[in-house]
Amino acid sequence: LPAYPTSLRFFKSDRLLAGWVKRLASLLVALPLSFLLSACAGVTPLEAEQPLPARETPDSFLLEGRLAIRHGAEQFSARIDWRHDDVHGNTHDEILISSSLGQGIAQLKADAQGAQLETAGQQPVAAQDMDTLSEKIFGVRLPLAGVASWVLGRPLTTSAQVERDERVRPHRLREQGWQIDYLEYENADTHALPTLLFIQRGDIEVRLKVDSWTRLP
Repeated sequence: LPAYPTSLRFFKSDRLLAGWVKRLASLLVALPLSFLLSACAGVTPLEAEQPLPARETPDSFLLEGRLAIRHGAEQFSARIDWRHDDVHGNTHDEILISSSLGQGIAQLKADAQGAQLETAGQQPVAAQDMDTLSEKIFGVRLPLAGVASWVLGRPLTTSAQVERDERVRPHRLREQGWQIDYLEYENADTHALPTLLFIQRGDIEVRLKVDSWTRLP
C-alpha cells in the first residue's frame, strides 16, 4: 500500500478509540477460507466500457480491499470483503475481515433487526445497531453505520463540510468529528468511486484501499 500522511491531525485526541486497535488484533482467529469467499460468489462486475451511474445512484455494492489502522506505535491491517444491500431504505450488511493469508478474524452482520459480531470459538456479540455494537465491543461509539455512505463519497447529513476536486468529486469530508480524505478514485470519471480513503479522528488513523468495486442492482 502507498504511504499515507501522518500529519493530517485536525481533531482533539480521543484515547478511547485506541481500544479499537487492540480489540481487532485480539480477534485474529481462523475461519475457513471457503467461508470468506462464499459471500463473493455469483457477483459479476460491470463491464469496463459501460458508463458509470451517477454517484447518488448506487445503493448496494460489493467492496473488496485492504484496511490499515494505526494508533501511535500500534498497527493493525487486514483484508475486508463487504457486501452492502439497500432495498428501498432497508439495509443489510455483511463484512468479513481476514488476514492477508486468508485467515478469518471476524464477521459482522447488520440489518433492521440488529447487528452481530461473530468470531470463531467465541460467543456472538449482539446489539440493536452497528454503532451500539461498536460501543459494546470497543468501549466507544463508532460511526460504523455511516461508513457505507462515506465510502461512496456521500455525506450523511447536510451539515457535513465537503471540499470537492476539479471534477466535483469529494476531496475531503468532515462529519461527526471525523475527517475523510479521498486520495484516489477508480478513474477520471466524474462519477468514479473512491479507491483510497484516509479517515482520522484524534490519534486514530484508518486507511482503506479498495481493490475492487462492484455496483449491485
